[in-house]
Amino acid sequence: MQIVNSAKELRQTLDRLRLSAKKIGFVPTMGFLHEGHLSLVERCKKENDVVVVSIFVNPTQFNVSSDLENYPKDLDNDCEILERSGTDYLFLPSVSEMYNIDSSGKTVTDIKISCGEVNSVFEGAFRSGHFDGVALVVTKLFNIVGECRTYFGLKDYQQVYLISKLIQELFLPIEMVKCPTVRQESGLALSSRNARLTDKELVLANEIYFAMKEGKRMIESGITETKKVIELIKNHILKTEEIKLEYVSIVKEDTLVVPELLTDKVRILIAGWLGNVRLIDNLEVNCNSELKDELFEHHLSDSSIISERKIKV
Repeated sequence: MQIVNSAKELRQTLDRLRLSAKKIGFVPTMGFLHEGHLSLVERCKKENDVVVVSIFVNPTQFNVSSDLENYPKDLDNDCEILERSGTDYLFLPSVSEMYNIDSSGKTVTDIKISCGEVNSVFEGAFRSGHFDGVALVVTKLFNIVGECRTYFGLKDYQQVYLISKLIQELFLPIEMVKCPTVRQESGLALSSRNARLTDKELVLANEIYFAMKEGKRMIESGITETKKVIELIKNHILKTEEIKLEYVSIVKEDTLVVPELLTDKVRILIAGWLGNVRLIDNLEVNCNSELKDELFEHHLSDSSIISERKIKV
């Protein structure tokens, strides 16, 4: 695996590979890698000639400075994981490589991207400026890597929705591959933030997934009133006093609009706090499908359930 710190060097290297008809796959991350990230890298390797992974903790998407300062890091372990997974290039830029820095050391972003209504709903409503920062750094990364196939996990559904729109609206030469959420055997979605949960909180966090499953069963049993299903999900989670909900909603997958009646494919969205850790999750529901157990039918079939909290090599 070759580690590249320079945007110019990476771009030139990948341009040469494309001239040799090599297909480039790209997995952008913020590091502290777990099995969810590894599943993206493994799929990327199967479907492309060259695997590029980036690790960059992007300062412009954090609206609370302490979240940026406390974001978990373990670069040595990340490098070992990527080396063993067959990654060809690790793009590891400094903040000064990606942004201008003023005399006080503050990140300067003269060029901004506005994400419009996405900034005012769900994650956008609770994380001011977050998606503008995501859109900016992803656009930078896509411009550096160039034409490629990129891989994103569906756990951050609103982010995936945004980046899909970004690729479409800016006519970027990028093919986006959306990959299933990877979960622990209990159903808890893997996240780098999970490492900050206590053992007790890890158990309590499963109630988020159980609540979504109850909502899914309710929809698949024929309930079509959105408000009624949302209330059921809320009531399930609120039984766990330690979880402080920020929002529960059900949206149309292709628009993020909340329908009055549930038809076709929708997605349950949840965010809340457990202790000092903010958790988000989502679950797809096909309103026209027969009632089934999502945990054991969907996830086991795509091998996306794991039991490790964090990869160790």
